[in-house]
Amino acid sequence: MTDYEYEAVCSVLKLLQAGKEEEGQDLYFESVADARPKLHASVRACALAAYRCRDFEGAFRFAERAVKLKPHDGDGHHLLGLVQRRYDLLTEAARSFRRSTHWKPQSLDGWNNLGLTLEDLGDLDGALEAVENGLALDSEDADLLNLKGSILCSLGRPEEGIAAYRKGLA
Repeated sequence: MTDYEYEAVCSVLKLLQAGKEEEGQDLYFESVADARPKLHASVRACALAAYRCRDFEGAFRFAERAVKLKPHDGDGHHLLGLVQRRYDLLTEAARSFRRSTHWKPQSLDGWNNLGLTLEDLGDLDGALEAVENGLALDSEDADLLNLKGSILCSLGRPEEGIAAYRKGLA
């Protein structure tokens, strides 16, 4: 154990003994992440595995930890957003998807899920903007085109909506 790791463990133990469990856990993970750079990838992999096994509580816990360990990871924020949607935490999910598309702007899934979440929140203009950002990357993406059709119809623009649906089906 390095001096750094020893000091980190002592600090964590002090917090735990003082009844500050959450702070102690945060410090532990942050310290380990500094000492072991591959930890983030392992934590995110655990989040994804839990999500795929439909253990959404575990996925939520690991995804939150993953974005704390590496705040600039678009994939981690995307996964957290997916779990938040499962719990109907739409405002939080929208925030996560925004972060995801900020850090990984080439993600079509990120733009699609941001659009879906904003649509569910009633922010149709924001949803349409997210979809348009995704379509700027791939103008033929069927999921984005179908979502665009839905949003345009909800905005009272059925002709444009039907055109988007048709393009998505082509």
